[in-house]
Amino acid sequence: MRLPDRLPVLAALLVGIAGYVGWRHSRSPGIPAPGSTDRREQAARAFLGTEAREAELDRTHWAPELHAERFEDALVAFWDSLNASGHAWDTFAAQVPDTLVFPAETAAPPDGFADLGAPQRGRRLDAAGIRSWIATLRDAGWQARRSRWELRAHDAGANRSLVRFEILATNPAATERAQIRGEARVTWSGPDSPRPRSVAIERLEAWGLAGPTRFSVEATLDLPMPPHTGFADPLLAIGRGDGTAEVIAVGADLRYHRDGAGRWSSRPLADLPPERLWAAAVADWDDDGQDDLILAGHDGVRVLRGPEFDGPGQPVWTAPRGLLHPQVIAVGDYDGDGRPDLWVGQYKLPYQGGQFPTPYHDANDGFPSYLLHREGPSVLRDATEESGLGARRRRVYAGSFVDIDGDGDLDLLTTSDFAGLDVFENDGHGHFRERTAGLGDARMAFGMAHVSGDFDGDGLTDVFMAGMGSTVAARLESLGLGEPGDADGRRWRAAMTSGNRVFAGTREGLRAAGWARGLADAGWAWAVTPLDLDNDGKLDFHVCNGHETRAGTRDYERQFWRHDLHVGRSTNDPAADLYFRAAAGRRAADRASYGGWQHGACFRRDATGDFRDVGWLLGTSVFADTRNAVAVDFDGDGRMDLALTAIEEWPVRRQSLVILRNTGGTAGHWIGFRFDGCSGLNATVRITAAGASQQRRPTAGESFRSQASGAVHFGIGGATAVESAGIAWPDGSRQDLGRPAVDRWTTIRRAGR
Repeated sequence: MRLPDRLPVLAALLVGIAGYVGWRHSRSPGIPAPGSTDRREQAARAFLGTEAREAELDRTHWAPELHAERFEDALVAFWDSLNASGHAWDTFAAQVPDTLVFPAETAAPPDGFADLGAPQRGRRLDAAGIRSWIATLRDAGWQARRSRWELRAHDAGANRSLVRFEILATNPAATERAQIRGEARVTWSGPDSPRPRSVAIERLEAWGLAGPTRFSVEATLDLPMPPHTGFADPLLAIGRGDGTAEVIAVGADLRYHRDGAGRWSSRPLADLPPERLWAAAVADWDDDGQDDLILAGHDGVRVLRGPEFDGPGQPVWTAPRGLLHPQVIAVGDYDGDGRPDLWVGQYKLPYQGGQFPTPYHDANDGFPSYLLHREGPSVLRDATEESGLGARRRRVYAGSFVDIDGDGDLDLLTTSDFAGLDVFENDGHGHFRERTAGLGDARMAFGMAHVSGDFDGDGLTDVFMAGMGSTVAARLESLGLGEPGDADGRRWRAAMTSGNRVFAGTREGLRAAGWARGLADAGWAWAVTPLDLDNDGKLDFHVCNGHETRAGTRDYERQFWRHDLHVGRSTNDPAADLYFRAAAGRRAADRASYGGWQHGACFRRDATGDFRDVGWLLGTSVFADTRNAVAVDFDGDGRMDLALTAIEEWPVRRQSLVILRNTGGTAGHWIGFRFDGCSGLNATVRITAAGASQQRRPTAGESFRSQASGAVHFGIGGATAVESAGIAWPDGSRQDLGRPAVDRWTTIRRAGR
């Protein structure tokens, strides 16, 4: 039977797509597997049926959303013109609304920043007044460096939209920066060639900084990729005996070292076998006082002895069927026998082969993860089933051993895409019971990473889970549109797209923390890094974000929410595979982004306890998609620096290691501890200064494929001494550290070693 005439054209398109989209750590389709001619013909027919069905849904069910997208298209065209222009103010001036109204009140800035919004309160400008105001900004030397525009709600009857905006600006001559964010009601001329008629700003944050930023780029180092992989990570920071640290990019097979003059150099890591993907952790495997490098690849787990990590390493466990996507290694002695055990989590990419996580809010259709019990010096045994962990097959991004309930044994936390946070409680005898239900709907997320620690100073363990927000999901909520044929779809969608969230430790277990609402919005989040960036005694958080930034700001999210969620299922489907590839081809032709045009977030906790993203003003913003991050004091001055990986898809594809040095601003006193002759993994260091207690605990498997090893750091604000310091080792023993001097690093050596 002859196929439709348009199919050969489609086949040619798909061949082009296959060459364009490879096997990468993204939500893009991969390369198709070969199949017989009959199967391909059958798949092609099913694909055409799927295309027709989804087009009908656009015409009927999704019609209000497509109407809203006509207005979003105008906003996207404006955004693209700003990005393409070398003179952003001229672009603004050419497309002003008829009226612009500022709110009567503006948000007060955090401590240390200027309020730029106060002079604009209550102003109402016509088009001429807007152009005059823009000219004033331009003549004063201000330059708009980056902006973001999101149509988050729409009223079709009134041709009115809620638009969230962000403008980042600099004034080089005056050494000033401005960060302007808010929401505005935009009334449009109509759906045909819409233009903004009036803009009423309802919420405005306009904050500024005069003088140098706290962070500055010390180095941007290329991460050349070996031919067998596209992954530079995991990113590891490892303490050295001379009081400095080095950074290792495992996938790139490189280790970087900073000398005393701030110069960075690189050398090969190890003679590793070629792998598409490694999972990695740093821990003292053989109890010799040196950190070793533990790697999980396709064949299983191997250990490279420290401090040099000479490869290819010693195999300690062979995977029974091969690891298809080793993502994370958690390290901890979960059964108290004195030997570190491992948990190896795997991710499973959506779209590959036409499969898709199902259900998208609670998918349990990934590759298996493994709990590996340490049997001897170089032997690991699979204890997954006997421990009670075999039922979960999440698409895992992060996992760590943490004593959540304070009973002295290590529980297991995992964060997964298309599911969120899971909690497994250790009964003290090596068996785990799932306690996820107690978290409620708040645990559901496109979970990307988590970190644990005492974030609110009450002595209990809290958990920060990095998730995602969604402009399209917010707009669908405003339109009252649920998922086709899914009565609960709106409930799950709202939970899944509420961004980052914190679960506070309580005597009854982890519960959603109301005090952490300011941390929610960080776009498409990846690694999250806690650090006290100004040594005031309060932990701040840096979040990497951005997925695929390309030339256009139109985002693939529209396709994801209207169609992709419903086309694929858990198993491979050739017709769905063709459908996903066709959608990817259209995105490539449009040069559209997917979770792009983001620049990282840095949430600083102010004197009121609120978190504010002031990354641009602090100097931590990177105009690229960032994935991994570690906080390390590279230069030993007591200010925590950052190392990030950046991935650029456009205008050229490259990966780089960005070093952000913390040099500026007023900072409080501090105290730091480095581990020597012992491993600090899963040990808890506690200090008390000025009557306030803090604790830190190094872990493996948290954040997004990132680990900083060998040191803990505390800011203590105005305190000039510590009243006490001590450490609780993983075996339950405790060691008094006395009253070490402040503003310096102190070495911890385990008693009896």
